[in-house]
Amino acid sequence: MSYCQLWVKPTRFSLKGLTPLRYPYNLYVNIQSFQPISANQSAFVAERTIVQSVLICQDLVRLYNRKATTKSCLIKIDLRKAYDTAEWEFVQEMMYTLNFPSKFIKWTMTCITTTKYSITLNGGLYGNIEDKRGLRQEDPISPLIFVICMEYFTCIMKHVTTLQGFAFHTKCKRLQLNHLCFADDVLIFYRGDIQSVVIMMRGLASFSNASGLNTNASKSNIYSANMDKQSVKDLCELTGYKKGTLPFRYLGVPISAKKISAVDCEMLVDKMIFLWDGEANSNKVPLVAWELVYRPKQEGGLRIIDCDLWNQAAIAKYVWNIAKKKLWRDMSSRGGYQLRGSTQSTVATNRDKEQEKNRRVADGCGVNTTPQSIVLLAGMHERNIDIAEDGGKAVGS
Repeated sequence: MSYCQLWVKPTRFSLKGLTPLRYPYNLYVNIQSFQPISANQSAFVAERTIVQSVLICQDLVRLYNRKATTKSCLIKIDLRKAYDTAEWEFVQEMMYTLNFPSKFIKWTMTCITTTKYSITLNGGLYGNIEDKRGLRQEDPISPLIFVICMEYFTCIMKHVTTLQGFAFHTKCKRLQLNHLCFADDVLIFYRGDIQSVVIMMRGLASFSNASGLNTNASKSNIYSANMDKQSVKDLCELTGYKKGTLPFRYLGVPISAKKISAVDCEMLVDKMIFLWDGEANSNKVPLVAWELVYRPKQEGGLRIIDCDLWNQAAIAKYVWNIAKKKLWRDMSSRGGYQLRGSTQSTVATNRDKEQEKNRRVADGCGVNTTPQSIVLLAGMHERNIDIAEDGGKAVGS
């Protein structure tokens, strides 16, 4: 949780939307309530990670092989040359809408609109071509500006949910979730009926007309659950997108309604075994030992993290995010995740009472570290994480 500390005069006052001050010298304002970027976007925003979008997508798609699931659809959209087609007027209007300072907007637009290009021909530079729209690919501010542009898409999608005739995807109504964005990787969820997709496509067309960002129909796909072939065919004809098959790859991770097979992970395995020759299943002795690979580069190693330890730490961090961070807590609790047991609610044994008073975690919060098992029910997967007495080492099973 991020906070901003403001120093004020020792007089009692209140701000609109905030409770009266109890401590006049320090005003802690929760910045999260003022964040202009919605929770549907997880790219280039502090305290949001790529795994958030992947896990939510997987949790929805895993229901696609169940007969009891209501008719549902997922559209994986590819934006055609996303950075190169954003209209400058739209970028400026979005920053004004989000109440950015006028001077900051002027500086930003100067950086964007003064772009010029030259062509390299036979070793020489020719031409001085002025750009008319788009964001430079290697500009450090381009990803941040693009996230601001995609916030308009989020606003339209939220408005779509209020229109009569739109129906939510399975498990998404309470969460009011109908899309996810990670930069230009967009997923749209809705119930598998014609009326919902018509409303959704109208919203998508409005976004394209305003921003200049258009979908690439040849690279966009529709994935459906419990829908007959004719209905899926009608949706494909209406949207112009192709019918996709599971599993598909989203943000580099295979998404499947069933258990992921070895074939689905071949690309990941190929990236893991790049240090060695031969086949993955061969008995050839590697020329580089893991102990050397783990070492820092200063000691002649490659500084590759131990995969087993990294996986245990990632699981523990996932549990921590669900328990402590509001964004993860809302997404997980409404999406079907549950935590059994709590390190804060369990009564400690007499032997550990004195120890736990002095124990702190990274953010300074006191926790009860008595030995117990936290069971994370992530959809159909179950994972046990034991908080041990000897240093609090987490063990995944």
